[in-house]
Amino acid sequence: MLFESSYPQTEIDTDITIAGALTYDIGKAWEADPINQERWRDRPDRYGDPSYRHSVYGVHVCLSVGLPEEIAHISLGHSLEGDFIGLSTECFIVRQADTLWWHTAAALGLCHSGTEKAAGPTIRPRPIAS
Repeated sequence: MLFESSYPQTEIDTDITIAGALTYDIGKAWEADPINQERWRDRPDRYGDPSYRHSVYGVHVCLSVGLPEEIAHISLGHSLEGDFIGLSTECFIVRQADTLWWHTAAALGLCHSGTEKAAGPTIRPRPIAS
C-alpha cells in the first residue's frame, strides 16, 4: 500500500484489508431482496424494517462460510453499526473508502433524491448531464 511505503513503521494487513474490501457488502443481497423488503414493509410490527441490516447479515455469512473474524468485523464495522464498536485499522480503511465513494456519488448527483443529505450539509450535488 502507498501509505506503508511512505511510513514503513506502520502495520496494515493488506490481505485482510483487500479481502474486507471485497466482501464488506456481502449481506446486501439480504437487505435488497424484494421479497424481504415487501415483508418488512407490510409487517414492520412483526419483522422490523429491515429485520436486520446488511452489515449484520454480512457477519453471519462471513462466519458461516469460515472467513476470519477480521473479515466479518469489516462487514459489520463498515456501516452505521460501526459507530458502536471499536474498529480495527483495516476496517477503518475500508469504512473510509466506502464513505468516500458514497459522498463522491452524492456530489455527482448520483444518489436518490433526498439521500444525498447523508453526505452532510455542505454537499451541493452536481446535476447529471442529459
